[in-house]
Amino acid sequence: MSEGAKDHGERNWEQGISDPVWVTECYNHLLEHLLKWKEGAEPLDDHLAGVLCGVGFLMVSEEEAPEVIAAMQEHV
Repeated sequence: MSEGAKDHGERNWEQGISDPVWVTECYNHLLEHLLKWKEGAEPLDDHLAGVLCGVGFLMVSEEEAPEVIAAMQEHV
């Protein structure tokens, strides 16, 4: 998470946990990292880290704002 903090600020992800737009973007970025990893884009470990962070963010959002996740799931 230190790499993301360089670009986005320390603990910035906490601000988006209950924001439907942020949660959707998080989901999309997670998929983008997974596809880049599958395609062999370097550095591979950075893309897997992006997937793990995205999953973690979505898990926190599901715990803190389940209505946001439910609404997103209806539109995926």
